[in-house]
Amino acid sequence: MKHPTSSNVPMLATTVAGLLLAAALTGAPTPAMAQHPCEPAAHRLCSQFIPNEQDVASCLRRNMRRLDAACRATMTAGKAKRTAKKKAQ
Repeated sequence: MKHPTSSNVPMLATTVAGLLLAAALTGAPTPAMAQHPCEPAAHRLCSQFIPNEQDVASCLRRNMRRLDAACRATMTAGKAKRTAKKKAQ
């Protein structure tokens, strides 16, 4: 597993910002300056896919059983919202 170094800290910050944006777009609660509930799981389970947000999200979905309750709820809420949006079209 990769650990943050001075050379990849900007990339890590961009990834975190992307995850917060994705959570906002899925309707997940995102208070200002809050850590995304899936950030620890993303680093623990999917670090090889950072900074590709789509690949990180896919990895998290594949590892749904290994996610903590808060991250799992966020991922489930996002899926429900995407499904409702597809049905509305």
